[in-house]
Amino acid sequence: MTDRKTPSSNHWNPDRADTLIGRVTDGEAAASDWDELERLAGADPDIWRQLACAQRAQARLTAQMDDQLAVAELVDLPAPEPMPLPWVGAMRRWSGWGLAAA
Repeated sequence: MTDRKTPSSNHWNPDRADTLIGRVTDGEAAASDWDELERLAGADPDIWRQLACAQRAQARLTAQMDDQLAVAELVDLPAPEPMPLPWVGAMRRWSGWGLAAA
């Protein structure tokens, strides 16, 4: 395995495997990304463990967000106050004159 810094480190510099793992985890990996990830994992089998950890973390995050969103959807928000638009009154006053002049 290559010697990489952890994401919490100030000097973390993701390598190609990290980028590909991110794409897979986000569901944005193309077939060519999978092919490249498999090639890299052939040289470093620990990449499969990293991918599994990333996917588990993504699944936990998604589940937590779904739970929080379900609760948030039960909250009724107050209706917004109408926002006064000062130019509307002026437009009403002068639009009649504009139509009459046309």
